[in-house]
Amino acid sequence: MRVKAATMDFYDALDVSYSAPLNLAQPGRGRKRYEITKDQVEHLRSLYFSWEAIAGILQVSVSTLQRRRKGFGLSDSVSFYSDLSDDELDEIYKSITGSSTTGHLNTPNIGRRRFIGALRSRGLNVQRWRISECLRRVDPVGTALRWRMTIHRRKYYVPTPNSLWHIDSGHKLISALSETEIEHFGVDPNGVLAVEDEDYQVEISPPLISLPDEQLPQLPDPLSDDGNGGKDLYLQCIEIINMFPTSS
Repeated sequence: MRVKAATMDFYDALDVSYSAPLNLAQPGRGRKRYEITKDQVEHLRSLYFSWEAIAGILQVSVSTLQRRRKGFGLSDSVSFYSDLSDDELDEIYKSITGSSTTGHLNTPNIGRRRFIGALRSRGLNVQRWRISECLRRVDPVGTALRWRMTIHRRKYYVPTPNSLWHIDSGHKLISALSETEIEHFGVDPNGVLAVEDEDYQVEISPPLISLPDEQLPQLPDPLSDDGNGGKDLYLQCIEIINMFPTSS
């Protein structure tokens, strides 16, 4: 029912003008029947539309379409695969890609989906697994190259939800501070501003701290998330550094 509702909403959004007309010449009382021909249903089914999609195109319910299908004597399954051997399928692929001696160069880099479309344009319907095996037999190099172009989903292992965010923008092209921030904080990318210019501009000398190698593993990992924006890690580092004598 959800598929039917989604299909009907899709065609309603497109403002489809066509709908199956009613047979107004039908004698007797009661609701008039829809004029749906067998050729219409067979043609739409030959284009590999589902019954829900066909009902949406004709603007009728699926149950009405199923009653007409049974009345027309049409099969419910789509088991009308073409009777092609592997050799015939390989020759068709070679003729499309230009790999055969008689074929001309058309689409040498054709993949499975485009090959399925090319077969259906010729009125042929072949299983996907047979098409995949055909591509591996005839064009193993091209198949391997196309597999290399696939985008693999990255795997992340984060301690908590929402610990990792991606912002799709060119931050490397943006300055760290704007002109207003540079003027406010007293930061000049071309050099250090004079401290005497403003009272709130304070010059801080860089720290000179050296720890032995055996003390470095005791420091917390700055890449881990403590849930407080790194404040707890900073305080832990300061506490550990103050425990050991430092030398400049």
